[in-house]
Amino acid sequence: MAQLAHGKNKNYLKQSAFHRYIDTIAIVFLSLLSMNSHAIVSSQCEENLPITQQALYGSWKYTQGQVVGYFTFNSDMTFGGRVEESGIAIWKYRGTWSFKNNAIDYRYTFSSSDQIKVGTRDHDEILEIGCDQIKIKSMMGRVGFLQKNDGT
Repeated sequence: MAQLAHGKNKNYLKQSAFHRYIDTIAIVFLSLLSMNSHAIVSSQCEENLPITQQALYGSWKYTQGQVVGYFTFNSDMTFGGRVEESGIAIWKYRGTWSFKNNAIDYRYTFSSSDQIKVGTRDHDEILEIGCDQIKIKSMMGRVGFLQKNDGT
């Protein structure tokens, strides 16, 4: 019994470390915002654009250290993307989204991570939209930026 408990503890520690890693990646993505805003190149626009659903369409990117997230809002109200660490995809996802009152609601219909289950919902508030970036506030209260990504 002691060996069984010890074996379970080793497995628990391995799972726990893995879960902490995945949780960290999930927080980076789900908040979309845990990066330092000083690392963002400012928009070329003289003023902000109107916050509309159509202004969100297209590919966006966020970066935190070696972690880069690629995110696409499609006009058919689907989204998809991936998170990479050091150039290696560690999470792929897709889902549906809706836009109302300057806010985006997400529902995941596919996730390659067991930590983000199909059906998971998320919510972000759009604070500003520029020519090449979106200022966004996560449901956890973090504020950050997505950069326009024409290369992916």
